[in-house]
Parts: sequence; structure tokens; C-alpha cells
Amino acid sequence: MGRCIYCGTAADSEEHWLPRGLGAIKGLLKLKDRLCVPCNNALGALDREFVRTGPTGFLRAAHGIRGRADHPEVSPFLYKGSSAQPPTIMEMPAPDGEGTILAAVYKDEDGKRRATPLRQLVVKSLDGRIAHIPFSSRWKSDQISAALKERGVEDSQLIAVYLGEDGDPESLELRQLLSSVFPKFHAKASFGVDDNPQIKRVTGRFGISREYLRAIAKMGFHYFMSASPVFRGNEPEFAGIRAFIREGEGEWETFVVPTTEQFIPQLRQGQRPPNPSHFFYAEVNMETALARVQFFVSGEDLPLPSLVRLGRSPSRLSGRWMSAHWLSYFKEKTEGHDGEIAEVDVGIRRIVVP
Repeated sequence: MGRCIYCGTAADSEEHWLPRGLGAIKGLLKLKDRLCVPCNNALGALDREFVRTGPTGFLRAAHGIRGRADHPEVSPFLYKGSSAQPPTIMEMPAPDGEGTILAAVYKDEDGKRRATPLRQLVVKSLDGRIAHIPFSSRWKSDQISAALKERGVEDSQLIAVYLGEDGDPESLELRQLLSSVFPKFHAKASFGVDDNPQIKRVTGRFGISREYLRAIAKMGFHYFMSASPVFRGNEPEFAGIRAFIREGEGEWETFVVPTTEQFIPQLRQGQRPPNPSHFFYAEVNMETALARVQFFVSGEDLPLPSLVRLGRSPSRLSGRWMSAHWLSYFKEKTEGHDGEIAEVDVGIRRIVVP
């Protein structure tokens, strides 16, 4: 058994270098003999941030990608909804035509992207401000009160409730919950999926946290280790990227460029994969070691790749090495898998270590 590259204890854990929340992938090998259980568990928090926030959280929901069946699914549109600025905010015209409301995006039975009103409370403060508060069906009164306080609208009036497709506006439990926070209210209640979704009128804002950037760095580095024929990841040249991933040390700009130039020639030429796809690339040359990752490329979406600077080229290296993989999702789950990953020929497989 080797030693954990992050803390030096026994590497007694196997890790999904690609978060399991992105589906069960055929051909994806776990990263072995690199991490201990505590470090693997700690880095799982970065994976959760990655699959629930930012562009990847949105596109994962829009494509209907799910993680483990025994893990509760958390909508990116409700994630951290109690904060004044949730990481994912989608807005659509209100059904009554008065302003906008929070929205959720989903894939319908025909595979088309649709929008629907998000489960939310709409309140009006004493000074006339309107606030929209996404709330889970599991919330209690103290969580609603905390969300109101976070937005500075504690003494607000409840004017509308959107319950989502599983909501019940006649629920006694719901009325008791709302009455415990809003002693007197007269609010209109709506539920169900919008019958006439206007997806092209939906706008969105995505918050990118430091943890999200650390997650990108982790995936680039761990892909590099999984593909490399030589490097284990504990080399001194990788000390900086390890400290950034595990402890958040250093400036993120040193290690991650969130949007960079396209590295897949076919995508540069305007081609698109038939199914939603991820792309991974790693390289070691005489000067540097790096990785590139790109998620959820499809006919509808072309998110820009991210560059991960892993460190200077290990001093004992003479030569060059490159690796690339393409992960494509199936149209339907096949033999328990959501997609398949395969190596892409990049033409260079030469590495010399004295």
C-alpha cells in the first residue's frame, strides 16, 4: 500500500476522480493507491460543490444527469437557497405577467429543455422590495426565518407561493408552516409545471466559488494521475497544486484558468458531439505539466474549457507525454451506465525518465 499524496498516511481509499454525481460511467477506472479515507472524504465536499453549482450544476440538471440512486438528489436551483445570493439563479416571466420569478430548468420526456417556476416564496417588504426565496419541502420555520433575515426582509408580507410539481396548495402542514412565519397573509398559491414554458426567455446567473475552482483543479490533477504512465502525484513539483486542492492554499489564478481557448480541433471547426460529452487532456513537456477539462458539450451548449496548471515539469523528465479522453453520455441508461469514456489518440506517447 502506498502513501496518501496529500497527508502521507496509508493510501487506503479508492477515489472516483470524476465525481460520481456525474453518473455511472463505463470504462472509468477509480484512482487507486493515492488517497487515504479522510482526504478522500474531505475532497468529496469539492465534488458536491461542482455538481450542484456553476455552469456544471445547471447543465447537469438540464440534461437530467443523476448520481447514486441511494443519495438524495439536490436541485442546483434550491441549493443554498437560504443565502442572500444562491449560487444558481434562474429567472423567468411570472405566469401572471407581473415581473419575474425564480425558475428551474429540466429535460422533458422528449429530451427537450424546459423551464418551470421554482418552488419559492414571494414576499414584499415594508419599503416595497420584492424578494424571491427558494425553499425546500424539507424546510422548517426557522430556515424560512433565517432566509428572510439574510435578505433583510424579516417584516415582509407573503404575497405568493410556488410549490413545484409535487406541491399541494391545500396542505394543512404547509399552511401551518407559513402561518408560523407570517402570522397574517393572503397569498396566491401555484403548483405544477408550466404548460407553456418559454425557455428562450429564461436568464441565469451562476456563482463560482473558490471550492468550485478547487474541484476543477482536483479533477484535472486526478485525471492526470489516472492517465500518466509514470507520475504518482506526490512529486515535489506538484506540492503547490496539492496544497491548493486539499487546503485551499495559494491564489486560485495560479492554478486554474476557468475559461480558456478550445483544445479539441473538431469543436474549433464547429462540430458537436451527438450526445452531451466531457473532454479531458493532460500533458507533460520540458517546461510544465498541465491538464484541460471541458464539461457538457452538446449541440445546445459549448462551455469553454478550463486549464489546470499542475506545476513545473518534473526535473527527472526528458521528453513529452500527452493523453486525452472523451466521455459521452448515452441517450438512455445502458446496462447500469449513463455513459462511456474512451481514450482519444493524440499522437504522442514518448516519455523518457533517466
